[in-house]
Amino acid sequence: MDEKQLSALAARPLLKPGFRPSSIKGHIPPFRKLREENQYTGPVDVRIPGCGPFSMYCDADDNVAQTFFYYGEGAYEALSMILFAQLARRTTRVMDIGGHTGVFSLTAARANPACRVDYFDIVRAVKERAEVNVRISGLQDSIKLNLLGMSSQTGEMDAHVNANQALWTGASLESLPERVRQKGATTEKVSVSTIDEFWKENGHPEVGLIKLDVENHELEVFKGGQGMLSKHLPFMLCEVLSAQQFSAFQEALTKIGYKAFYEINDADLTMRAVLPGLKYEDGSHYEFKEYHNILVARNRLGPAFFETIAETLSRCSLGLAKLNPIWSGC
Repeated sequence: MDEKQLSALAARPLLKPGFRPSSIKGHIPPFRKLREENQYTGPVDVRIPGCGPFSMYCDADDNVAQTFFYYGEGAYEALSMILFAQLARRTTRVMDIGGHTGVFSLTAARANPACRVDYFDIVRAVKERAEVNVRISGLQDSIKLNLLGMSSQTGEMDAHVNANQALWTGASLESLPERVRQKGATTEKVSVSTIDEFWKENGHPEVGLIKLDVENHELEVFKGGQGMLSKHLPFMLCEVLSAQQFSAFQEALTKIGYKAFYEINDADLTMRAVLPGLKYEDGSHYEFKEYHNILVARNRLGPAFFETIAETLSRCSLGLAKLNPIWSGC
């Protein structure tokens, strides 16, 4: 092994005395400095509490793999990943829309060997890296990778992609902010379909879980999935980029039949039920601070579900570091 790789391995914070596991966001300055000064190329052992291990490849280019490499177990969207693994055990069909380099697909497939995962992404380089990750994890029989976007209709659309940083998140079927365009984003034609069309073409499978992260195009995806979503009401894990977006999600999905919305705080390992009008159960108002995930369900989750998640956390270093995760208003 050359000196560059040895230096990267030795520089990992997880090796330092007093290291406390936690979820890390890729944009924080210390992490950016760390990965720029200690670039690593090679496979990364990914460990998520409550899920078997799998591998992701990194060439100093994928934020997700880098997060696990430098910070270890549960470092990337910890609570979201634990929830996703637990929910994947309840179904045999999962859709990962905006799958990026595949961490959610890999998690579902590893957590439930009986589960079939359909992965979708619009960026060829990203999908190719996901293929590598699926292969080195031995999950080719469980995950089908599709170079395809999801929207409200089938055909072609303009995708906005930063070719200079293809493996970083942010490619979108929506127009991008000027600050992103200035970094080298370009527009290219991509193929798109709908959830309902996919559902029809595949024999109307009972999809039980969806992860959706498509950079502000979620409402169009909901429009294209009215049939399947209203019939099966699968659990959905969605990224929220603003309070306005969360409100729009609530309005659209309540009409379909969903009744429960949970704010996920990966940093604090907490969840809170959010009622219509973006209010918590104590009457206080939801306040957006930074992007986060939400869990959407047909009905409120019972105490047994949260007890299972808490038990998973109690057995791992991440939960011990936080000591007492709080399930607030659930």
